Amino acid sequence: MNYTCWFADTEGTDLSLVGGKGANLSRLAGAGFPVPPGFCITAKAYSFLLHVTGLRKVIYDLTTAIDFQDQKEIAGLAAEIRDLIEQQPIPEEIAEEILQGYRLLGKRMNCRHLEAAPVAVRSSATAEDLPEASFAGQQDTYLNVRGDKSLLEFVRRCWASLWTERALIYRWRHGIDHQQVEIAVVVQAMVNPRMSGILFTANPLTGAREECVINASWGLGEAIVSGLVNPDTLVVDKRDGRILRQEIAAKRRRITFSSFAGAVEEDVPIGLQQISVLQPEQAAQLAALATRIEQAFEVPQDIEWAHQAGSWYILQARPITSLPAGREATTKRGTFSRAMFTEIFTDGLSPAFLSVVCPLLESMLRCAFIGLGFRQLPDTQAVHVIKNQPYLSVDFIEETLADLDPQTRALLTAKFTDIFAEDAQEQTISLMELQMAARLFIFVRRFRKSVPALLSSYRHEINGLNKIDLAVVSDRELLDRIRQICYDGAGRLLNNDFLMIAATGISRTLLRRLLLPAYGDQTDERINNLLGSVSGNVVMESNKLIWNLAQQARREPAVLQQLQDHEPRAALAALRKLSEAHDFLKQLDNLLQICGHREQHLDICYPTWGEDPAPVIGFVRSYLKPGYTADPLRRESELIACREQETARVLEALSASLLDRLLRRPLFNCLLEQTQWLLRERDTMHFEWTRLFPAVRRMEFEIGSRLQQRNILDRAEDIFFLRLEEQEHLIDFPRPCQELVRRRRQAYEANLCGPWALLIRDGAAPGLEEGSGEQNLDSGILTGIGGSAGFAAGPVCVISGPETFPKLQPGDILVAQATNPVCTPLFALAGGIVTEVGGMLSHGAIVAREYGIPAVMSVAGATDLLVDGQVVAVDGNTGKVILEWAQDLTPHNSAQIHTRVAD
Repeated sequence: MNYTCWFADTEGTDLSLVGGKGANLSRLAGAGFPVPPGFCITAKAYSFLLHVTGLRKVIYDLTTAIDFQDQKEIAGLAAEIRDLIEQQPIPEEIAEEILQGYRLLGKRMNCRHLEAAPVAVRSSATAEDLPEASFAGQQDTYLNVRGDKSLLEFVRRCWASLWTERALIYRWRHGIDHQQVEIAVVVQAMVNPRMSGILFTANPLTGAREECVINASWGLGEAIVSGLVNPDTLVVDKRDGRILRQEIAAKRRRITFSSFAGAVEEDVPIGLQQISVLQPEQAAQLAALATRIEQAFEVPQDIEWAHQAGSWYILQARPITSLPAGREATTKRGTFSRAMFTEIFTDGLSPAFLSVVCPLLESMLRCAFIGLGFRQLPDTQAVHVIKNQPYLSVDFIEETLADLDPQTRALLTAKFTDIFAEDAQEQTISLMELQMAARLFIFVRRFRKSVPALLSSYRHEINGLNKIDLAVVSDRELLDRIRQICYDGAGRLLNNDFLMIAATGISRTLLRRLLLPAYGDQTDERINNLLGSVSGNVVMESNKLIWNLAQQARREPAVLQQLQDHEPRAALAALRKLSEAHDFLKQLDNLLQICGHREQHLDICYPTWGEDPAPVIGFVRSYLKPGYTADPLRRESELIACREQETARVLEALSASLLDRLLRRPLFNCLLEQTQWLLRERDTMHFEWTRLFPAVRRMEFEIGSRLQQRNILDRAEDIFFLRLEEQEHLIDFPRPCQELVRRRRQAYEANLCGPWALLIRDGAAPGLEEGSGEQNLDSGILTGIGGSAGFAAGPVCVISGPETFPKLQPGDILVAQATNPVCTPLFALAGGIVTEVGGMLSHGAIVAREYGIPAVMSVAGATDLLVDGQVVAVDGNTGKVILEWAQDLTPHNSAQIHTRVAD
């Protein structure tokens, strides 16, 4: 068979051969679903017709000349192309093969007259029923076709329907090359159903994946598709088949078989017009069948169904392409937590970055559990994506810890779910925790020795990527290099991250236990002083470069004037034309050489500082604001002196007895030095990991540009809305992705700023701050966790992302859901920090201690309860935010009360 294939044939699922509808029907039939038998007239037949008649060039000339702003011209040219195709006789060898298949299909249907078997003749274009574009209704379908002559006629009409006016406009709007689309035809046994309809395996209005929505009417489903009838609508819970909601429509008309050929409209008997088409048990059966289809195809489906003589039939299934964004959580059974990732990923993430970061996080978690002694890990997925954010599966952790006793399992599950959470002060350390602590100390000792070589090798790989001439590298090699640097290169760094955090937590816990007998309630304050301003923090060092750049600007009046008069990009453009800015620009270039890979947002879809220095200029302008007199360098020296004095005092207190000198002092020195190293190197790992961003962005843009040239994407930057595995698939099986990109961009923008629930159970989000408690506003105090010692008062400035950075004024209290390295240069301006998440080991607390400003973490609802300009006090010693502090002071004179207490 050269021009036809049956649903069961191997080539029956080849999209380029049988089109979207044909491939989906073949997959359904191959998976054992009840599909009426049939065969496909492949796209080779259509292509052969165009070749032997010379129509391909004629059609090309006509379509390239279309003005898609002129509706009359589109209609005229579309009609001309269709006429040209319909007038051509089907080549004899193709016609014979079609009719041979028609006879065989008649035998399978047990028809008495094989030459008059009733069939549906359905168009199946090679760019339809795809995950990113359904092309629903763009080509034609003909029902109850009987006889050789009619079959061949309607095959030609299906071919011609590739060039309807609506199909032309649809392809043009989706950026699909008309010449790249071929068309096949499905010839399928005709079902004469009592009832039929459409089913969506996810709710198309709400996006709820646990619900299916059924439209049902009497007769053929064409009545629904054509809009002839308002169907019954049933919302069914896929999990148990219960009807959740039902609307019974008045179904006065239906479409049924004609006694000769085709279909006819007729009145529905009065007794059937007002009753439900489907009984509850039938709705449950249909929902169960549809759910199995969805599971087989792994994405929500739009299904056409029919019911005849007690049997269900599936007439079509295609991916739903227009579900509302942000409802992924409803499909996920289990418990998911975002606590671990909250301060790392403060924005919604692009699909490309998620496809990189989720496998990295998955690997990091598995390496951590293996390092802690858990060898039998579940095969289930540990990291899931919900609303463009990674979530940790709590069920994965519980399954990993399944062999432990219930109390220990519950305790460790809570710790691993939110590794930054603070331990209860009176809690004892279990034997299991001591064993893990021992493993963590061994890990730290080995890891410290390996870090220099690890970083040297990683940087060498990055430098090699930056030197590659991308123009001579193949598509496949580009993607292979991206995978290599992300998973092999960065993976070697990030696989240690969870263990580093766990080791930091256990080191600090043991340090606290060691000092608790001597210092009691002051222990946490003492530890904060001991861990303040740890020298060598690479993020802090790069922040100093920005401060130094601002001081250079102060020394050059012309530069200072430009920075104060213009927004960052305009200021930079003006400075590049200013001869007096030579030294400033040279210092800026040096800064970008050192840390130009630092990010504006933690996502590869955004330019880095090196590509767009505007964020650096924005921070410089902030440091030049009137009223800002702080000197971070001098402050750092004071904090180092404070830390050294605190260390000396503790060592003196641990010299009172022989036990102190022989055991406690050496243990204190070991724990302190290790905790300081871990706190510093966590930022090093982040700083080094983001070093790959410019290289990966460059390669991704190259891939995007190539796909744009092939009309697969509209713009090169659209590549960030395709996952890596999708990009790889497009290399082998190119197809237009404009509609998919549009949907992904819509979902990304909807989820960019959240809100995200910290905990999700079985698709239901109990709240943004579940478990953190409600604030008692009547007390005038918000409570949290003291992350950095000291006391400060000033006006609130709520920061929601880089676009809000410029509004922070010197001495303001910076309030955010979480902070990450992107916003740390602002800490030099802030008088204090308040975050909704985190603890003493969170990044915001660490950096606040480096700058010597008070910080209160885990203040539930802070970004909603505090408003810009409201004057509050931050007490980092007690973990309290005092409301209505000095109400008579305004943001302009609040600096009068701004104080810091380091000790």
